[in-house]
Amino acid sequence: MLVVNVSKEHNGANVTCRAANPASPGSPITNSTSLTVHYPPSVTASMGKSLKASLLKEGDDVYFTCTVDANPPATSLVWFHEDVLQVQNVSAGVIISRDSLVVQKVQRARAGQYRCRAANTLAATISNPVTLKIRYRPECRTTPTTYFIYDKPINVTCTVTSHPPPSTILWRWNSSSEVIRTPRSSLQYPGQEEAAAQLTVYPEPQQEDRALSCWAVNEMGRQNTPCGFSVKVASFITR
Repeated sequence: MLVVNVSKEHNGANVTCRAANPASPGSPITNSTSLTVHYPPSVTASMGKSLKASLLKEGDDVYFTCTVDANPPATSLVWFHEDVLQVQNVSAGVIISRDSLVVQKVQRARAGQYRCRAANTLAATISNPVTLKIRYRPECRTTPTTYFIYDKPINVTCTVTSHPPPSTILWRWNSSSEVIRTPRSSLQYPGQEEAAAQLTVYPEPQQEDRALSCWAVNEMGRQNTPCGFSVKVASFITR
């Protein structure tokens, strides 16, 4: 009897036993058998080979492939987006065909991590994550805000979201044609990036209520709709 530690690489391998009698050395007896090795799924998720992941933008079609190696073969295969189980919804552009997931006319909400999970009678295995990023112009993350100024400077914060991150954030008083450039800081979240900039507003001798706008620019272009702010002069009641 021969005992060996087998792995999935031995599945289908031929093992031959050979016996010979010294009295009849020219007539050995042989017997062969093929090994069947059972093992849990090995699962790999990948984005379609024809896609250029760094250039995907809103409106593009995206597809993923799940490669599974298992014995016995996998009896189930499912997909997840940000740990949420995906179900077929043709009207929403989500098409699942066994080992593939297609997202048609993708929007930025579909950005994030995708995984597939395969199971056979031995175990269930989930794949590595595949990150989908969607390129789009900057948009306001900041809601219209009113700031009040009296005798001290105030900081107005402009926050935008985009991919790729903006190269610059610009400001302009609505009563002026002068464009002001300020440094930006960046934050990253799943599937999107945020950038923020601050403009310091100083009290003026002849203060009046003013409107202020900011907008950002990235590789996709200039922000379509600027972020708006109101800077109002605070009045104090004296007794």
